[in-house]
Amino acid sequence: MSKKNYLDEKIIFSEKFSLDVKRHCNMTTFVNPFNYYFLKDNKSYLLQFDEIHIDGSLLVLLHNLFYRETKVSRKSFDFSSIADDVFTFAKSSSKTVYLIGGSNSEVIKCSENILKLYPGLNIIGCNDGFFGVNPGDKLKLFSTLKELEPDYIIIGMGAPLQEELAIELKDFGVKFERLFTCGGFITQTSLRPDYYYPLVKKLGLRWLQRFIMHSHVRRRVLINYPVFIFKYICSHFKH
Repeated sequence: MSKKNYLDEKIIFSEKFSLDVKRHCNMTTFVNPFNYYFLKDNKSYLLQFDEIHIDGSLLVLLHNLFYRETKVSRKSFDFSSIADDVFTFAKSSSKTVYLIGGSNSEVIKCSENILKLYPGLNIIGCNDGFFGVNPGDKLKLFSTLKELEPDYIIIGMGAPLQEELAIELKDFGVKFERLFTCGGFITQTSLRPDYYYPLVKKLGLRWLQRFIMHSHVRRRVLINYPVFIFKYICSHFKH
């Protein structure tokens, strides 16, 4: 069995996922081949998150190959994984939800589509994920969140921007119960309420649907992922 690094230890520790937690400001993020080494090499980021799960069958396969005694399963913030659990629990428990990410039109449409699936869910606000033009917009958002104190905050800006924003708003003093990063979930859900087609989910071909629909995914699969596989295997064989 390969020697665990801190990121892999955190992934194993996080395997038992539960929404019924008592800790305040609990933060969850997800790792995939694209951001694995960024998170691994930035322990200060890892220390800020209570749970880190693997998003992607490829990394699950590699992880379980080297850590056979502590196998983990795929968890992602989408409707093929934990998103349904989160929104169902939020609705039944009267939790408030705030969405951050995508363009202004995307996050509004995403909110509308989520409400189609979960009528009565209390989405108390949403905000786009573009703060580069006017940094003051971020301060305004943090002040709004500090006033609203939403129970659940969901951030979809891609790594590492979404992790950085999560840490910043926590340091700003924003109070929340749970925070999840969600990658492309907001943009995807703005396209249709359940982004993945049923057959795609059944066959485990989520990557193929994204590969066909998005050019940035094609670049990752064809360029970044082969490099990651080689690097991951070599680094773990060293141990």
